[in-house]
Amino acid sequence: MIHYKILKEGEIDQALFRWFFRRQVVNACWRRENGQWLIKDDPFIDDWSEADYQFLVQCLKHTASAGGFVCGGFCDGRLKGFVSVEPGIFGGEHRYLDLSSIHVSADMRGNGIGKALFSAAKAWAREQGAKKLYISAHSAVESQAFYKAMGCVEAKLYQMAHVEKEPFDCQLECELPEIVLRNIKKEEFDRLLPLFPGDEACWQKFRQVRLAQFDAKEVDIYVLETAEGFVGEISVNYVSHELSSETIPNRRVYLETFRLAENYQGVGFGQKLLHFALAELEGRGFTEFTIGVEEDNDVAKHIYGKLGFTEPIDQGHGSEFDPCEYTLYLRKI
Repeated sequence: MIHYKILKEGEIDQALFRWFFRRQVVNACWRRENGQWLIKDDPFIDDWSEADYQFLVQCLKHTASAGGFVCGGFCDGRLKGFVSVEPGIFGGEHRYLDLSSIHVSADMRGNGIGKALFSAAKAWAREQGAKKLYISAHSAVESQAFYKAMGCVEAKLYQMAHVEKEPFDCQLECELPEIVLRNIKKEEFDRLLPLFPGDEACWQKFRQVRLAQFDAKEVDIYVLETAEGFVGEISVNYVSHELSSETIPNRRVYLETFRLAENYQGVGFGQKLLHFALAELEGRGFTEFTIGVEEDNDVAKHIYGKLGFTEPIDQGHGSEFDPCEYTLYLRKI
């Protein structure tokens, strides 16, 4: 499984790239001739030297320290992909942010890492107030096919500094999706299916239970929504089911079913959704919140601890839809 993480300046060094392989065999590239884009044979091997890696580290450290976005994709603790977006909106009404790099290790291409990193970059850029990403992109046919699949088109306004630095690059842009946080109606529940981890039979059973809870006003569901659909959800239970300590009427609620699409994990959107749900619930007068965390999930315990879920109050075994041993943590305001 790939784990995605925003990288800070102090986490970026040459050792980070020990298991990253840039090598790309190129046979043909896109070239613009007489106002038309044509595919031209141009065989070469694109790889990085030791000096290239040193320069890359300097660039990424600078991006992170300046307030930009650097995110890595890790497999078994080894960096296998990364993306960076520079701070500073430019391009007038286009409101571009510059996607300065995106690469996937040669041994891990074709596994969705590039798509996940690109989606994370788009989501971050949108949060900064940009309307589009700007990409001075490698002109190899395979690279351009990736960018086209991501929704990129030729930039309407060229950034001349990029053109002068890399005259054979293709200057691209990508419109950014709006990110919406809200709770949903019962009629929208089926749109959560892509986030559900089980099979069709399990989904139908889970759906029946959830819709009955909607009818009984026992549950609310908050979502993170983009043009791709629902990419994150948190279910809020007002009635205890497995543990009596989960809820207290009009005072305590249980946060359950916290899911994010893979390409939105590890880059802050889970915390954003959780903050939104908590703020909404606090505004309605709730002062206590519980959440179940598996004991071996140190990352989740750390994140929830920072949000105030620090008091362990009970032990549970999960539901038939998610059987697991967990500790119930309490947050009070």
